[in-house]
Amino acid sequence: MKIVLISGMSGVGKTTICKNLCERYDDKFNFVNSYTDRERRTPKEWGHEFVDTQMMDALLKSSDIVARTDINQYRYCTLKSQFDKNKINLYTVDVKGINDTIKAFPQADFMTILVRRNEIEADCIRENRDVQVPVRDDVDFVIENNRNVESSANLLNTLINFDFFNKPSHVITTLNDKIEYVNTQCRLIKDIRSSLYEQLWYANEPIYRHLCAFVEDRINNEFDFDIRILSDDEPVIYDGDLQFSLQGEYDEDDLAWTDIYSLVDRMSYHAHTFCKENECYDMEYRLSISEKWKGEDNYV
Repeated sequence: MKIVLISGMSGVGKTTICKNLCERYDDKFNFVNSYTDRERRTPKEWGHEFVDTQMMDALLKSSDIVARTDINQYRYCTLKSQFDKNKINLYTVDVKGINDTIKAFPQADFMTILVRRNEIEADCIRENRDVQVPVRDDVDFVIENNRNVESSANLLNTLINFDFFNKPSHVITTLNDKIEYVNTQCRLIKDIRSSLYEQLWYANEPIYRHLCAFVEDRINNEFDFDIRILSDDEPVIYDGDLQFSLQGEYDEDDLAWTDIYSLVDRMSYHAHTFCKENECYDMEYRLSISEKWKGEDNYV
């Protein structure tokens, strides 16, 4: 059995990431809904099995209990029967829940994930929650869920495909098993690299938009014609590296062919100036000019 234990502060998007994966890959994932005797926050709240007080009393007496916790006088618990040995089990927990689940399934493969977010929406924050969140050193991987939920879900899915699970001590592997494991890693390394680049792109998107606007403003103030800087709407992987594209578009009547190289040079200068002023030296970008998208690209 494979179990992914996902932890993080309230409002970082743990359940939303799991829901995204379950909706796209229903045959692959099983989300472990914890039972609770609190009321629903919204009519269509996803991620829990809501029961009354009497039912919760009965559940807590079961020998099938995996983990339980109390939050704001409400009780939560999960049962072994909720885990599916034929699917990847996604389970959102705190530190105690991580330890309890590993203890309950000593022969399972585990992966621990910490989800973080720079800004949490106010209506997602649960007040007075005495829940312990693990630190970076206590989990296998961290997912920064700052921009796009599907990007975060894709990264988690790639880590799972890559089989980055901690194997139980009873598992014995032959040399052929190890060779196949390495081959599997090689086949999937491009997927995990692309997912990480996608995360990096969304993390840098705001500063990238400012870069495009900065270059466009400086060029239009410097030249006596209008040029529009077109930015990417999704990550661009070029020659194995993530790049931020600055595409300059102009009207064919406004610019002589001989001026294109000087224009690209000035675009490069202003882009370098912006990166220096904003200390984003690691941002790799490419510049190109096109005549209504038909001209020859010139890269710097």
